[in-house]
Amino acid sequence: MPHRAVEEFWRSRQSDGVLNHHALKAREARNTLLKASKGAVDTLTRWAKDVQLERNDIEKQLFQLQKAFDGVLKLVETRAEQDTLKESGDTNKDPVLARLEPILRGRVGSPLSNDAYTAALAEAMRRGQAKEPPGFKDFDEKPESLAAGDYLVWEQTLVEAEKRKTGILFVTGDVKEDWWQLRTEFAPARPRAELVEEMLRRAGQQLFMVTPSELMRIAKDILNVTIEPGSVADLAHLEQEASTYHVLIEPGFDESLDRLSEEDGAKAVKMMAHLASLGPMARSEGNPHQGDGNVRMLTLDDLIIIFLVSEKRRRIIFLSLHVL
Repeated sequence: MPHRAVEEFWRSRQSDGVLNHHALKAREARNTLLKASKGAVDTLTRWAKDVQLERNDIEKQLFQLQKAFDGVLKLVETRAEQDTLKESGDTNKDPVLARLEPILRGRVGSPLSNDAYTAALAEAMRRGQAKEPPGFKDFDEKPESLAAGDYLVWEQTLVEAEKRKTGILFVTGDVKEDWWQLRTEFAPARPRAELVEEMLRRAGQQLFMVTPSELMRIAKDILNVTIEPGSVADLAHLEQEASTYHVLIEPGFDESLDRLSEEDGAKAVKMMAHLASLGPMARSEGNPHQGDGNVRMLTLDDLIIIFLVSEKRRRIIFLSLHVL
């Protein structure tokens, strides 16, 4: 375990969002549900008034509506109470830490020296500005001192690979494109070529990368351990959540699709199906891309699909299809 990864674990663990995760999520859900409940009641009441119905005519429906919302609110609050680890505030009693301590004992790397740390910070910032992997995406959304974390983990991994003279299997739940050559319909995700090359150049070793859920899937056979199916599903859900696509289709998309040959049209439909599997899709009205940041292009024979990405991590807000 790279030393920086442990530092970030402790920093995150001390945050209110971790220690009070279930209570905070329940509060967010409760506030949203209460607003939705009021909106639903107001909408039904307004509709009844518009069509000249007496309130008595919709009393039963209003009661059923409120009862349904009350039941959902009760579910949220009950689950938050059940899932909260009461001992998590005390590090001596936290059951997660109790399981982690023997696993990590003697397996955490050394921190960088002061000079090496200063040099690594400078290199992290240079890469962030130059959009070089790993970790450059974090500089768009975090303070520089925290945004450098990915590169510090990478540098410590390189140092360890040099020292041990062994290949590296890098396990990360970070699925952003500053670590991965992202999956397409035709190829799985794989490490960025720059990282593979740097590992070879610095340590003379091969780099392999998997997500936690992928590691769990192969661990059963390779490591001869028992894995609960639910654990794999939970990890996969978290990884998917971190890279969800929200695709809006540009006006005129259908007309562009109609102009394609049958073969290219079939390819476009397959690509659309792939995008739909990554996240929800909706029709766009107007030009939501104006003023947004990066433009990413994916060429598929006669098609160019332009992704304009908002400041939020991996959130695709616009899709435009042009025929060359």
